[in-house]
Amino acid sequence: MTVINYIYHNECIPLINKGCIFYVNNWEVFIWFYEGGYVVMDYFHYTYKHNHIDFNSDIYKVSTYHYNWHSGVEVLILLKGRIDMSCNSEVFTMEPLDTIIISPQVGHATLALEEDTTALVIHVSKEFFQYFDPNFGMYQFVLRSDKTNRDNEFFTSLRYLAAQMMLLMVNSESPDRQLWLESHFLAMTSDIYREIDAVKTIPIHTKPADMTVATFDKMIAYIDENYKQKIELEDIAKIGGYNVNYTSQFFKRQL
Repeated sequence: MTVINYIYHNECIPLINKGCIFYVNNWEVFIWFYEGGYVVMDYFHYTYKHNHIDFNSDIYKVSTYHYNWHSGVEVLILLKGRIDMSCNSEVFTMEPLDTIIISPQVGHATLALEEDTTALVIHVSKEFFQYFDPNFGMYQFVLRSDKTNRDNEFFTSLRYLAAQMMLLMVNSESPDRQLWLESHFLAMTSDIYREIDAVKTIPIHTKPADMTVATFDKMIAYIDENYKQKIELEDIAKIGGYNVNYTSQFFKRQL
């Protein structure tokens, strides 16, 4: 069985446990079909938008405490190190190869427990899913792996598709590679939709329409910049332009 590995600073971390092997160096891609192979990659960012397909992907270093809130679906695959994550009133530790899928507008915080902790993240716009399911924006869900299921068929396939997409995104200018990229993306998102369909909920209190992404981002940026100091709810509410009760209830629904 072939193995795709991700190398960061000359260290080798398993990314998925099946598929082709590829090596990236100065954006030139070489593919070997043999046992063992490596991916050499520095920080990576890619945005893709074509018709109703809309997503972006990053490889980045997870550092100190950071609060996140996104308008789209987040898929995070931990490549190296360990992180503590707080999401949906639950705190848990993610190990290498663990994956979490978070619905839009669900706040979550990450904290790296080791140096050089590295993750691959894919953000898919909620509009993509709404193209097929108009009610998708109402759903809340969190899917995550741990030692009991990280190697099951769903999470193994998801890591495989994410790795193949990363390879194709490095050199996706030709029509055939774009078609192959979109094929992998559609396979990944259809698998995700099937899994979340079984666990999704529709909260009684949904996110207010007037709480815009830009406004919420300002409030989160203030928390990120001042989390080592005492933060007053009144200050956060003032930044967002909302009253204290409204801001408090909103944050309770997101944490």
